Amino acid sequence: MDGAGRAYDRRVLASWGLSIRAPAAMPFALEMLRDRNPEIRADATSVLERLADDPAALEALIALVESDPDLEPVDAAVEALGRLRAQAAIPALAKVIRDERADGDTQFAAAVALGRIVGKRFPPGRTVEEARAWLDRNAN
Repeated sequence: MDGAGRAYDRRVLASWGLSIRAPAAMPFALEMLRDRNPEIRADATSVLERLADDPAALEALIALVESDPDLEPVDAAVEALGRLRAQAAIPALAKVIRDERADGDTQFAAAVALGRIVGKRFPPGRTVEEARAWLDRNAN
């Protein structure tokens, strides 16, 4: 195994270790969000997802979607918010879905996450468009 593979394995184990520690892991997860490496910030989303009982974890995931300049952590946070069915994330997801300059894969992930949150399955091939239409009908 090369050095990159070992580093990745250590990151995965560290993230799982933090997730198991629950509330004690929050400061470390928030510190991970400040790392310059987007992969580390993406790793933080899995820890925060497991800490979602703490409102600060949910707020941090939403803030990541709203402000991170890199796709990897944003995509990871979008997917986590969908799995959590986080109603509070709908405005942040709506911005991504409606942003014509956003990455298409990120828009798709945000549309799927929105569908999970609102209990709607948007049709394949028109997922983003149907999510936008749903937002126009149901969200401010």
